Amino acid sequence: MEAIRSLVLAVFDETVIRNDAVQNLCINQWPMPEVRFQLEWPDGKSSTLYSPSTVILDYFRPGDSMLISELEARGVEALRAASERVRARYGFACTRTDEEESQLLQWVSRYSSDDTVRVTSQLS
Repeated sequence: MEAIRSLVLAVFDETVIRNDAVQNLCINQWPMPEVRFQLEWPDGKSSTLYSPSTVILDYFRPGDSMLISELEARGVEALRAASERVRARYGFACTRTDEEESQLLQWVSRYSSDDTVRVTSQLS
């Protein structure tokens, strides 16, 4: 896989192709095992937490209930670990995990840190 990435970068101008084409080539050829969880917030609203790696299963399981503050800490740690898994596999971090982290932080900011959130299910 690294050989393909190196070859593509050698053939094309690295600054032009690095961000899009190499990432798309690698991801389309060797996709990561994505995981999504459904979260239920204290007010009954729900949202989905996405991870490009199964490493998130080390942090969350369906049926888990936790304080908002714990969700924030574990969620940020899990998403960063997932991004590092992508980096280890493809040679670059997952920018979608940055977006997910930002979205998660927006959600948790709406509630008190001692409110409870529930992981209701793992989506396929």
